[in-house]
Amino acid sequence: MASLDRKNIIDAVKALFIADTGTLYGETKLINSISVKQVEFDKAKIDAKTPYKMFLSTPDREKVETRMQNADYAFTVRYRVEGLTVDPDEAWQKLDDIDERIDYLCDNQMWSGSNLGSYFTNSLSTINDMEFQASTCDVVREPSEKGTTWRVHLEGTIRVEVNRTRT
Repeated sequence: MASLDRKNIIDAVKALFIADTGTLYGETKLINSISVKQVEFDKAKIDAKTPYKMFLSTPDREKVETRMQNADYAFTVRYRVEGLTVDPDEAWQKLDDIDERIDYLCDNQMWSGSNLGSYFTNSLSTINDMEFQASTCDVVREPSEKGTTWRVHLEGTIRVEVNRTRT
């Protein structure tokens, strides 16, 4: 994170979610498609080729001045998951799995760096803490020509605390 702004925070959270979850869970990645573009967050589009997509955004527009040092800053990252499935039970299970894995990654995976420091560290900044805060979800039935599909929607927030240092 060369400069500490919303894009770098979102990129760090995306990197966390793209982490090798196969090593942690013996499963595939959390979600194969993760977008950090605001326009895609606002107008999520999904299709049968990629039935589950994640979108990340943050309302925090502030940028930390380089002259600031040894100060903590908190950012809120919003995530949104959209999906399509033909099985409502699978949809609810997928939502539970995603929530559980996001919570686990926020609690544990960031501490995979050396000396119990955050993995997301450079000479200017360190992510001190990530906290899974809340999520809401729903599964909606959508009749179509090919049969019934179920639209999955999950939205939540993650609090990211960053310490800015200057040498």
